[in-house]
Amino acid sequence: MTISEIKIEINKISEKYRKYLILFRIYNKNYFFVSGQDKNEDDMILLDNKKKILLSKDPTKLFEFLKINADNLFDSTNFSEWVKEIQNLTKNQKNQFPSYCIFNFDLLIKSFFLNEPIDYFRIPRKSLKEFVDYINLIGDYAYQTDDKQILRLRKEKNIKFLWDIYYNKYMWTKYLALPPKKIKQIDFDEAIFKKSFQKFLFLSLTKMNFID
Repeated sequence: MTISEIKIEINKISEKYRKYLILFRIYNKNYFFVSGQDKNEDDMILLDNKKKILLSKDPTKLFEFLKINADNLFDSTNFSEWVKEIQNLTKNQKNQFPSYCIFNFDLLIKSFFLNEPIDYFRIPRKSLKEFVDYINLIGDYAYQTDDKQILRLRKEKNIKFLWDIYYNKYMWTKYLALPPKKIKQIDFDEAIFKKSFQKFLFLSLTKMNFID
């Protein structure tokens, strides 16, 4: 099978069991982590024994962790079946594991800290989506672990403003440009946003366990 064919099959297996192998790109390095839904269909992330997000350059190490800790996982039955089918599919592929999707930490840094100033009405859709996806991901982690510090930062009004811009523009309704008078009334403080989002980003990294 080609990598493209394997990816299609992995996506089918992932949707079947609602468990996903995700690529996390940071500092030009690629790591994998696992997310999914529990029996109540709540979004969850695979954590280590210290409640940190477990990431590895080698997905097989995540699979081994899943096997060893099977009894302590959310939705353990579906996790076991997911791992079994993924490994059967990829056993002759020299450890090539196409991911279900990608989170790009490097793009966040480039988009929101290296380009100044932020014109929030003209942020490229790709960058804004990356921002929203990361906020949602770490938000899921915070709800899962009851991390009140992250939850407070997630609700900071300038972060929420850009989060709303994305959903209003691309997801919920047909976006209509605000008239100039309205734009002037928007209470968006770029300096506070950058300070808050930087804190959010690097706090999130303290909640991750990177293994080779």
